[in-house]
Formats: sequence, C-alpha cells, structure tokens
Amino acid sequence: VLRTLASDANTYVRGGVVRNPSTQVDLLTIQASDARSYVRGGVVRNPSTPVDLLTILASDADMLVRRGATENPSTPADSLRTLASDADDYVRWGVATNPSTPVDLLTILASDADERVRGSVATNPSTPVDVLRKLTSDEGVNVRLYDEDDEDYEDIAKNAKNPSTPVDVLRKLASDENQEVRESVARNPSTPVDVLRTLASDADEVVRGCVAANPSTPVDVLRTLASDANTYV
Repeated sequence: VLRTLASDANTYVRGGVVRNPSTQVDLLTIQASDARSYVRGGVVRNPSTPVDLLTILASDADMLVRRGATENPSTPADSLRTLASDADDYVRWGVATNPSTPVDLLTILASDADERVRGSVATNPSTPVDVLRKLTSDEGVNVRLYDEDDEDYEDIAKNAKNPSTPVDVLRKLASDENQEVRESVARNPSTPVDVLRTLASDADEVVRGCVAANPSTPVDVLRTLASDANTYV
C-alpha cells in the first residue's frame, strides 16, 4: 500500500508516506529526490531515514528541508555543524533545539544574534550548566521564560521552565522584574521549596497560581494558597 501511495500525484499523500516510520528505506531514498520540498522535508524528519540520506538532505536548497534535518536526532554532528551557521535563523533555531547537537555548538549558539535561537539553547537538555547560567542574564526576556503567547510556534520552553536549569539560576530568575519569568520559575518542578514559599506571596496572582499548581509545593503552602482572595489561585 505504501509503495502504491508513494507514486500518488498528490503531494500531501506522498508526504504522508515518507513521514511513516514503517516506510522502507528504498522508498525513502527515491522520495528524497522528490520535486516538492514538502515530500523531501518528510523524508528528512523520518526516524527510519538512513544517515547518508540525512547528510544529503541537510544541504538541500530549500530552507524548510534543512530545518527538517535539524529536527532529526539522527542527523550527524558534521551536518549539524554546517547547519549551525546557516544564514536562515529558523534553521539555526532547529539546531539549537536538537538534543543531539554537540555542546560546543550549543555554546556558540547561546550567543546567536537571534533571540529565538538563544531561547532554544536555554531549553535544550544537553546545554551545559555554565551556558544556562549565562542565559539567565540574557537581554531577551523570551530567553529567560516560557513564551505562551508565541503566534507561530508552540510551547517554546525557556531557561526558567527547563527542569535542567540549576537551582542558583532559578533563585536568580525568581526575582526577575518580568512577571512571566517568575511565573515560569513558579511552574518549574525543580524550583526549590524555599523559592516556592517566597513566590507564594508574589504580588501577581498568576505567579501565586503557578505555585499552587506546582507538584513540588509543600502542603502548608497549598493550605495558605487555598484561602487566597483570588479565584485563579
């Protein structure tokens, strides 16, 4: 059935075939040369795509295909190194998100001119502690927090929301002037109890509500918050 559908005239049907992890390698190899970037982009994102094909597609002329290569954990490090200096911010952003990206590249991307790229480094579980500490002081507020209002991309976890963020960094972010940064710290299950106690008295009700929802918040604090004057809390 997949072989038949791989020859379908409709781009989205062929794109569906190449996104299926059960699609055989020989079909993926053929579709990697498809005229439509949507199909090639599906091939490069497929976990079954072999490394040699990923290497080729990582150099595709279409930006969206190169971006797809950055999203595949199997993309080889050499290709990620090339993509980390791509002229398109969206491609570099993908490299910064990939947990397979080498630490030295994440360190370089932490100083990228694009705020979204630095923000993705902040959420990457492979980012070393010293880089996370540096990003705590980033001038871009969206690098320090969890951006729920991004219109184009879903759930970009930032420094304050990353469970890997060190305790001393969370302590610093807990007093950030930006309310949304404090909210993200209040949501983080790795936030220490004494910081949660402090945030439970925050002037902003959303921050207090995030503390109330945090599974790490102790019972006595929950009892206090249960009597909060604000219904959200």
